[in-house]
Amino acid sequence: MTVSLPTPHPPTPPCSGQSPHSGATSPTTSANVSAPTSAPIVAISFDVNDLDRSCAFYSALLGYVEHTRTRVGLPYETRVLRSREFPGVELRLRSTFGRPVFGMGPGAVTALSLKDGILGQRAGILEGKVRWVEPPAQVATAGAIAFLDPDGYVIRLEV
Repeated sequence: MTVSLPTPHPPTPPCSGQSPHSGATSPTTSANVSAPTSAPIVAISFDVNDLDRSCAFYSALLGYVEHTRTRVGLPYETRVLRSREFPGVELRLRSTFGRPVFGMGPGAVTALSLKDGILGQRAGILEGKVRWVEPPAQVATAGAIAFLDPDGYVIRLEV
């Protein structure tokens, strides 16, 4: 899926460790987070092995911050992430409850493709921090880069 988005805004603060949460199952909002206030165009849900690790990954590399948590402390805890850099796309990361995740699979997210107005700069930010599928050398020719997230999902950024 490719979503056309406006030019990115300045990065937002990280999402992990922002606020303590009780075991409540209703959505909670993290304190001190400057996530977008408007509703996203699309929400993408996928399972991850480690919520904290995935949240930190998307925060540090793509500017996503935690918006809400549901089912805290229960199976299938979910964290909803939003980004000022990609305001049209909300990510919903869900813990797997003892089931390993190996990235793309039948009936699952196959790749997350985003329009990025600062692709050349982003390639430099990602260098040495991700495993490349389409390396930065291809930015000039293909106008895109692709890398794997911690669970093996392909993230593709295009101009």
